[in-house]
Amino acid sequence: MSASFRFRLKGLKYEKFYIISLLSVFLTTPAWAADTFICSYTAQISPQDKLNSSGKSIISGYDKKSVIAILRQDRANYHTFHKRDKV
Repeated sequence: MSASFRFRLKGLKYEKFYIISLLSVFLTTPAWAADTFICSYTAQISPQDKLNSSGKSIISGYDKKSVIAILRQDRANYHTFHKRDKV
């Protein structure tokens, strides 16, 4: 075996070692790390955000589905329908 061929084989072993090391770190991340605070989001909800594009109310109480629907409508009003809230 030539010296350059042995060096390339040795380099491949190190590359595999680094890849396996990185994978083991990412795959063994503790469960509590997923529950850490990442970011926050603030939105100004106006009366127009509580109505769908047909003009019907999308509020069925203050449950998770209603909140998600209101936030989606707020984003749709801003990006799709260009209805901006007055700040």
